[in-house]
Amino acid sequence: MANASSWIKRVLLTLLGLLLGLVALVVGALLYLGIPQNAAGMAAKGVCSAAFVAGRPWQKMLADDVLPASPVLGLISITVDENARAVTARFAGLFARRAVLLPQRGCVLDPCVCARTKSFV
Repeated sequence: MANASSWIKRVLLTLLGLLLGLVALVVGALLYLGIPQNAAGMAAKGVCSAAFVAGRPWQKMLADDVLPASPVLGLISITVDENARAVTARFAGLFARRAVLLPQRGCVLDPCVCARTKSFV
């Protein structure tokens, strides 16, 4: 009986190790491919354009256009700064992207504040 118990423990520990390894592999692949950053960027840009360019209510745009794209996007939190005309999206509270409305350019992700930046219009 003790021998069977020991065997079951080894099998369960092996399965647990394999599961943890698989989770680490998936998380590593997502981070390597930039999926969380891209998801936050998509949400920030979409909400910024809806709120400040199209004049749509951003909450409706988030619910109708962004969140249905993938269940994972439910992990995104949005902060809208009306005065700065900026939107910050955070994926799982860890990966943030910011979109800002710039004159004659529309909403831009993670804008560079450098002298070389010029408008295309």
